Amino acid sequence: MPVLAQRTQAVDAALAALVPQVRARGVSASNAAGWGAGRAAADLARLDVRQRLDRAG
Repeated sequence: MPVLAQRTQAVDAALAALVPQVRARGVSASNAAGWGAGRAAADLARLDVRQRLDRAG
C-alpha cells in the first residue's frame, strides 16, 4: 500500500517538525496490577472535550 506508506511518512515528518524533542521509547511494566488498572482507566476515559462532564457522580 504505497499510499498508506506515503501518508505515514508525511505524518512522521509533520510530527518531527512540530515536536522535535519526541523520541521513541520501549515500554515496560514491573507491576501487573498497576498496568491492568491503568489500561482499564484508559479504556474508560472520555476524551471528547466538546461535551460537558457530568459532575453528579
